[in-house]
Amino acid sequence: MWSDERGFTLLELLGAIAIIGVLAAIAIPGLLSQRTKAYHAAMAEDLHALATSELAFNTENGTFTTDLALLASEGYRASDGVDARVSVAGHSFVACTKHPGVREWLVYDSATSQLSDAALPCA
Repeated sequence: MWSDERGFTLLELLGAIAIIGVLAAIAIPGLLSQRTKAYHAAMAEDLHALATSELAFNTENGTFTTDLALLASEGYRASDGVDARVSVAGHSFVACTKHPGVREWLVYDSATSQLSDAALPCA
């Protein structure tokens, strides 16, 4: 009577669960890394659009601005979740972007044309 029943033993089920756990432990860090790369790419794209809009605004108005609403008229649109800031110093500007999923700010300084990461909030 019992010999006709078929199924998995407890050891076989535990073995399958262990294999799935190992595969998940290998895959999850890679997926999280890809998500961080995507956030960083959104920050870089926003920073490029912000700098381009700032330069276009300067061409039309002869000055830079810290008002992101004015830069929207030049085509700047922030990505979801990306915080953008601009500070102006004379004939140059510093543009910064940050996503909550990334530790550092991405910073562009127009005076030196340098792109860098900054741990502190951009002013």
